[in-house]
Amino acid sequence: LIILLFAGVIIGLLIIHPRVLSSILIKLKRPVDRSFEIKNTVTWLLINFLTWIAGGFMFYFMVKTFTIINFGNLILIMDMWAIAGVAGMLTTFLPSSFGVTDITLAAFLTTLVPLPIAVVISLINRFLTTILELAISSFFYYFTKLE
Repeated sequence: LIILLFAGVIIGLLIIHPRVLSSILIKLKRPVDRSFEIKNTVTWLLINFLTWIAGGFMFYFMVKTFTIINFGNLILIMDMWAIAGVAGMLTTFLPSSFGVTDITLAAFLTTLVPLPIAVVISLINRFLTTILELAISSFFYYFTKLE
């Protein structure tokens, strides 16, 4: 699995290289009017990475509000968050992908809490993140519309 992980990371890094990405977009007949720079690509990659880390911290503290867990479980819960997110992304285009992330989170959480509490945490997480995304989107929509 470690070899597959490293192979996936290397393939992913090759795909997001500016020259490769530009050629893929040209082949898809969606060329961009300006070229990508490696600096911008790395910046967006780091921002995406930090967003996933922040989501993992958020989920850890949400779990912590419902049950007593120690700080040693932080990495485990962040792993749960990341794997559930990937499971959700992998099923985005499937007809029945609704709720895959929540089901995956609930299933992983059963290693720390009973199933009913895991389901409640997963559903509250979905509700709160949706509300937060709506609030942030509305905020930026309003201020970008002013310009």
